[in-house]
Amino acid sequence: MTEPWQSRVSTVLLLIVALTGLGALPAGIGLLAEPSGAGLGMSPGMLAHGPFHDFAIPGLFLLLVLGLGAAIPVWGLWRRRRWGARAAAAYGAVLLAWITAQALIIGIVSPLQPVYGTIGLLIVAFALAAAREARAHVGGA
Repeated sequence: MTEPWQSRVSTVLLLIVALTGLGALPAGIGLLAEPSGAGLGMSPGMLAHGPFHDFAIPGLFLLLVLGLGAAIPVWGLWRRRRWGARAAAAYGAVLLAWITAQALIIGIVSPLQPVYGTIGLLIVAFALAAAREARAHVGGA
């Protein structure tokens, strides 16, 4: 039988991380397929103040770290591993750092940036809640 902390907080956390990772995949693929960013309505001029000349490296980051990388916390949460919530917290922190770096380098150029920043914060908050509930459950057993 699933414990309440697993069926509520961890399940919501798993869904948020999975959907965020799935959303990063087409963006990463799109930027790798067309590093100019034109396919996604972006311009290399957006990167004028940053370390990149095109979107290939950001696309690779999106694909590997935020897209495929979501599989690690999702797997841990799905299998109810103790490290799943910690992996999700790390994923949320990386997402938040990614959005913060974007805002600092190119500015806020899309309404999706604050949305994904908020999602990063929610992932961290849910991960901390899941870890706390897991510790309480283990301590109370």
